[in-house]
Order: sequence, then C-alpha cells, then structure tokens
Amino acid sequence: MTQAKTKFGRNMKITLGRSHRDAFTSMMTELGSKWVDADTVEMRIFTMPDGFSLGAQLLDDADALDMEATFIGPWLEFLVDDVERMTASLRGVGCTTFEYTDRTHPYFRAPGGLVFRLASLEG
Repeated sequence: MTQAKTKFGRNMKITLGRSHRDAFTSMMTELGSKWVDADTVEMRIFTMPDGFSLGAQLLDDADALDMEATFIGPWLEFLVDDVERMTASLRGVGCTTFEYTDRTHPYFRAPGGLVFRLASLEG
C-alpha cells in the first residue's frame, strides 16, 4: 500500500464572538498579520507573512464558543522571532497567559478564547 503524502494547508477558520473582533484584530496585527474583511461582515481574514490565512467567523456572542469550550478545542502555535518581546506585546493587547505542563513555551488565551502558544522561529 502506498503511503499518502499529506500536510496541513495554509488556511484555517475559527469562530469568534463579535464583541471580541477588535481585540482579536489587535492581537493578530501584533503577530504580524494583515487583515481584510471578506465580502461579508460575518468574516475577518488574517494573512500571516508566510501566507497562512486564519479566518475568524464572527457570531453573536451567545452563539460563540465559551471559554471552557475553546480550551478543549484545537490549540495553535505561532512562530516568532523574539518570544519574550512578543509575550509582552500580546499581554498589552488583551491576551492572558496560563501555566501548562509544557514550561518551555508561553501559553495564551486570546480575546474570544482561542488558545495558542509561542515558539521561536529558530526552532
């Protein structure tokens, strides 16, 4: 049997309560992304310098995942050139850190609940 060649694509979608749109946009901008609104006010698309796109579907807050649900959902990793500097910057735009069993990376909750960690571009 031939092994399939598979890798992750350059696009991902999350859901986000509308009240978190501006704070989430500030966070993504701090991470170096550019954003454009899609053809609808229901979606905001963020494009990272490497071409990866993260779409945020905007929902009424009551319809969005709560903080507990986002914590058990997928977590992301952002590679940055200076983890310490970016950690301070992200705290300044509303992200909170939390302790996790992996103490080699900082872990965050973004406005709206998305969970992610930072790692160095250097590997």
